[in-house]
Amino acid sequence: MGNRVAMILTVTLNTAVDKTYVVEGFDPRGIHRPCVTLTTAGGKGVNVARVCAILGCEVVATGFAGGHTGDFILSELERSGVLPDFVRVEGESRVCVEVVDPDQGVHAKFNEPGPHVTAMDAVRLESKISGWLERARLVVLSGGGPPGTPSDFYARLICRIRAAGVRVLLDTSGELLRRGVAAAPYLVKPNAEELADLMGTPVTSPEEAARGARALLQSGVAVAAVSLGEQGAVLAHGTDLLYAEPPSTDVVSTVGSGDCMVAGFAAALVRGMETEAMLRLGVAAGTANAAVLGPGLCTRAEIERLAPQVKIASLS
Repeated sequence: MGNRVAMILTVTLNTAVDKTYVVEGFDPRGIHRPCVTLTTAGGKGVNVARVCAILGCEVVATGFAGGHTGDFILSELERSGVLPDFVRVEGESRVCVEVVDPDQGVHAKFNEPGPHVTAMDAVRLESKISGWLERARLVVLSGGGPPGTPSDFYARLICRIRAAGVRVLLDTSGELLRRGVAAAPYLVKPNAEELADLMGTPVTSPEEAARGARALLQSGVAVAAVSLGEQGAVLAHGTDLLYAEPPSTDVVSTVGSGDCMVAGFAAALVRGMETEAMLRLGVAAGTANAAVLGPGLCTRAEIERLAPQVKIASLS
């Protein structure tokens, strides 16, 4: 580990072109001309990669990409200072549309399923990831999978990455999360809904999130961080059980805030920051994202301005 560069590898199985439309007076039955349109490269790990680069980290992004939308995603990543190294698949990477009407509080999302991936595509991606493990300090596995993704795919990757002595950060849901947690990644970051689904108990408060985070540590995860939206986040690590309250901000769109939190955690981990500082950076990044339109388009200056304003309390 000592001679590894502090490079982060992000894995996005279901990359996307994210389109954001700001529509005043949105009516689901009407024809609209958005007053603002924004098109970015997306998918959870792509958002993570972009924000890690914003925070000054060396980042390589991999995953599946297809067609013209895939070409756009790769070129946008390069423009963001991220090195793309994707497995090309048949079909087109998906398009995801968010419609925002600030006056009515509308945040509607339309996510395509993505192209079908084959068992051979999965093998090719495993091989590509293995090729980067000599250099990577941390691998971030983010988001769900497109049709055809094996439900144990993240679990297989976690075992392979851990065997190479590299830490894994997992942020997903459903069966990919359940089986991924069983493979004991270093850090797992469910939101309240994902944790409730995993544990079979409701998660509506920091205290309930703390109980779930503690249970995740019992399963072999080193760090469990639960994102709670505007309530902030809870983090369990060793005997530490911390609650972070975010600074107040005018919310424009929360899409991608969880990914930005993951990016903050990833940047902190490769820099060897203490647990409390890691939590602060993650919550600050998520908060900065909520104040701008488009996922992962916040600035390093804003994240670093907000970090000292995050309030940390012990729940242990």
